[in-house]
This record gives sequence, C-alpha cells and structure tokens, in this order.
Amino acid sequence: MEKLLNTEFGDVELVVGNRKFTAYKGILAARSTVFADMFQGRGKRFKVDDMEPAVFAEFLRYIYTDQVSDLDGMKFGLFSAGFRYNIGSLMRLCQDAILESLSLDNVADALKLGATCGDLELKHRALAFIWTGPMGLTKTRGWKELVVTHPQLVDEALEVLVKKLSLRTETIE
Repeated sequence: MEKLLNTEFGDVELVVGNRKFTAYKGILAARSTVFADMFQGRGKRFKVDDMEPAVFAEFLRYIYTDQVSDLDGMKFGLFSAGFRYNIGSLMRLCQDAILESLSLDNVADALKLGATCGDLELKHRALAFIWTGPMGLTKTRGWKELVVTHPQLVDEALEVLVKKLSLRTETIE
C-alpha cells in the first residue's frame, strides 16, 4: 500500500497549501466517510485548507499504511485530521501519544483539542494535569493562546484550581 502513496497514477488531486498530492479516491473513501462524501459526483481536484502540507502527507501515509513516521512531532495536527476526517483509529493513536507526553508546554493545547473535538478523556486528563498546579502554566504560549481563543476553557481550568485551593484550605483548618 505504501507504494501506492507515492504514485502519480492516482485519480484525485488534493491541494494543500502550496503542495499537490495525488491519491486514489477509493482508498480515501474507504477509510473516511468525509472523503466518501466529498468525492460524490464531483471533480478530480480538491482543496484541503484545514491542515499543513507536512501534516497532510503524514495523514495520507496513515490512511494508506496505518503508520505514522513522526507521531511525536505531529500528534496534535494528526489528531485534528483524524477528527475532521472521521478516522477514529488515528485519533486513538494520537490521543495515547498526547496523554503520554502531557507537559507544561502542551497541556493547554491538549485541553483545547479535547474540548473542541469532544474528546472528554483528553479534556479531563488535561484538567487533571492542571489540577497538579504546574508552576509557570500561565506563562506558556499555549495558555496565552487559550486565554484569547477559548476563555471558557480558561474559566473551567481556573475553577479546577480554585476547587483545589479551597480543599487545601479546608484541610488546614
């Protein structure tokens, strides 16, 4: 299947940013209901504007081979692609990688991804990480973006921390 991935003989062209990918409609449609719907009675060239070309290349690789060569570097983008194109197995693979690597630097991104994609486990595990009260969280790029783009999630995370503080105060008294 991997040999089919790098061929010029496909029957559909997908334009992502400044790159063109040739693929087979049947393979894409078999793996994704979103692609199946996209290809119904329409042309042979489609624009994909919801991910970066490098992520799309890995996404196609996964569709054809069930393998990802750079999971660590692309787990967030690939999770979003799996969600957008309804490929649950890719989402689970990426979710595992994200949860194994939760850190101060990526917890805000994990929280946002879990909330926007309806992945309650990812969201709750990110909130549980925040519960541990990592110092410097509010100074991270991810947190600063979260404040601007998803203030309701910031409120939810702050409620978790306030609850933790109130539990500590009750224990002290």
